Amino acid sequence: MFPPFSKVSNSSRASRGAVARLAVIGLLVTFAGFVVKNARVTANPDTPKTPSAYASEIARTYDFKFGANPFAPGNATTTTGTFIAGEMFVAAKRCGACHTDAHAQWRQSAHGNAFREPFYQKNVKDLQSQKGIEFTRHCESCHNPAALFTGALTKNSKVKRPFDDDGVSCISCHSIQSVNGRGIGGYVMGEPALLVKEDGARLLEGVTDQQILNDVPSHRRAMMRPLLSCSSRLSRKSRRIPTTRATKRPAIPVT
Repeated sequence: MFPPFSKVSNSSRASRGAVARLAVIGLLVTFAGFVVKNARVTANPDTPKTPSAYASEIARTYDFKFGANPFAPGNATTTTGTFIAGEMFVAAKRCGACHTDAHAQWRQSAHGNAFREPFYQKNVKDLQSQKGIEFTRHCESCHNPAALFTGALTKNSKVKRPFDDDGVSCISCHSIQSVNGRGIGGYVMGEPALLVKEDGARLLEGVTDQQILNDVPSHRRAMMRPLLSCSSRLSRKSRRIPTTRATKRPAIPVT
């Protein structure tokens, strides 16, 4: 005896429904695995949630070729002794929105052209091809501080470099906390900030131009210190560069 047709149909439908549900679950699991895998591959190390998370992420694949100091063989370092996220180096273009005259002067200066100057580009590329990008840390401590401190100067780095064209940008120079005069790059870079409150709190992320205009004293604390208003060895050296090169090479066009 065969079971009634209705029972067979119901049983078949239930079976097909269970198979369909299992298939959907399988597809979802496969898709989730694909997303996780690709997230790991394409994760941008420029945007971790905290400075310490950024430093840890960069250190995982960074070549500490010259020892524990990540910025060797130069003498530059940071107040924390480790990396600074790239987005903290505010583009000079933003500064130029308010400081129009200063920005125009900077763009034509040795600082503004420190990285993109053709003679320097030729030399630093030769060094990369002959010795490796890690050896350029010595040079970039002065010519492109953001590249050095973000951890971009290591083989197969995934760090994005929108700051290259700025060379020694406004925020780079104004974030220097102290100098020691010990050879190339003898300075200490602080974490960039657009406002520094009276209690020492440093603010950068999410700070708007209007907030800066509403609290100029805090902006001044972030940007200025005695080091930047006196004739230190560092500032004298940077002022000498244009006079030695200006007569030998044409000016680089403003872009």
